[in-house]
Amino acid sequence: EEHFGKAIPSYPPRPVLFDYIKGRVEKAGIKKWVKFNTPVQRCDYDEKTQKFTVVAFDHSAKKSITEVFDYVSVCVGHFSTPNVPYFPGFESFKG
Repeated sequence: EEHFGKAIPSYPPRPVLFDYIKGRVEKAGIKKWVKFNTPVQRCDYDEKTQKFTVVAFDHSAKKSITEVFDYVSVCVGHFSTPNVPYFPGFESFKG
């Protein structure tokens, strides 16, 4: 891989993955296309138009926004606060 110049593990630690993503974003110049602080509320695909309609909430502007796209990339929030489900016995679960 050109960013590291050597092989990396399949599941690298967060700092390594963050450095990789940051480098790729800077090299490709795509940060201007990313909306931060704007969680998606809904995403619908229209078979007829073959387009995705995405509804999100812009926390900075405090309003919902709707946009239409040809493609959608699903980002799982690797760098955000994890959402770990709770179940009885979770604290004592060893593995």
